[in-house]
Amino acid sequence: MTDTNRSPKIHARSFTSLLTFAAFLVMSFTGIALYVSPKGRVAHWTDWTLLGLNRDQWTAIHMNICLLFLIVGSVHLYLNWSIFWCYLTHKLSGGRRFWREIALALLATLVIVGGTLYAVPPFSSLVDLNDQIKRYWAQRAAPAPMPHAEELRLPAYAQLLELTPDEVLAALRDEGFTVDDPKARLREVAEQNGTSPSQVHAAVLKHFPEAIDRGIGLGKGRGQGRGGGRKATGGGPGRSADSGTTPSPEESPLPDVEHHPGQEHQPGTGLGRGGQGQGRGQGDGVGRGQGGMGRGLGPGRGAGLNRQQQDDE
Repeated sequence: MTDTNRSPKIHARSFTSLLTFAAFLVMSFTGIALYVSPKGRVAHWTDWTLLGLNRDQWTAIHMNICLLFLIVGSVHLYLNWSIFWCYLTHKLSGGRRFWREIALALLATLVIVGGTLYAVPPFSSLVDLNDQIKRYWAQRAAPAPMPHAEELRLPAYAQLLELTPDEVLAALRDEGFTVDDPKARLREVAEQNGTSPSQVHAAVLKHFPEAIDRGIGLGKGRGQGRGGGRKATGGGPGRSADSGTTPSPEESPLPDVEHHPGQEHQPGTGLGRGGQGQGRGQGDGVGRGQGGMGRGLGPGRGAGLNRQQQDDE
């Protein structure tokens, strides 16, 4: 007599096979979603979404599914190792034909990897298409006053546009935006009002169209590094003269200079290059030179950043 109350047994091989297949499908779909997505700075600035998920969410799902695929795929190979090994040894003992398949599979893999690294068509065409998609999204978006401007607090954002915080707040409230915290980040204002940082920026420019050219871009400048310098341990003598104070992280539109353990820190001036800049007037850049790294004041147009900081993570 059969016991109908006994719970059915889960077959490990069937489970891992189905889970590997499901992970492969999801991994493929998330990979396509990230392929057609804009760059991170554009996605954050425009609040880009696909099927209700933003770029960070697609990235998180893709990473976790890839990890699941690797783990379950390894378990699947372990559970079926005897079958795989018998198949492999049987084919190898049957003659030289199987060696040709192995060589062909390895050659195809090397061709794809090498063709991608050396940008050989048609492999480079897939990369070029991805670049075109990224540029398409960037052209559709209203330009930000600086990369990752959505992380600026309103006082720093106003300073970047050469406006006062009160002027920015008044413009936003006239356009129907609710701003509870006058020192909130631009993205926080956007989230509070159910819109994107680019729309918040557009609302301000509607009242101050002359501010559209103010910000960071491609102007170049040279100048003295300014603020907290960095002197590498064991390096040559650096200048310790303090040429000014560095703005606070919340008020400055520039990223902080990164410091590393094991280095001697001291205020100083670096004989540095100002970063990339655009807009109007002189701007602060990240200066690198004798004595270390500090904020550089250069004759570039607008506030400066080095080129690497303008790119995405």
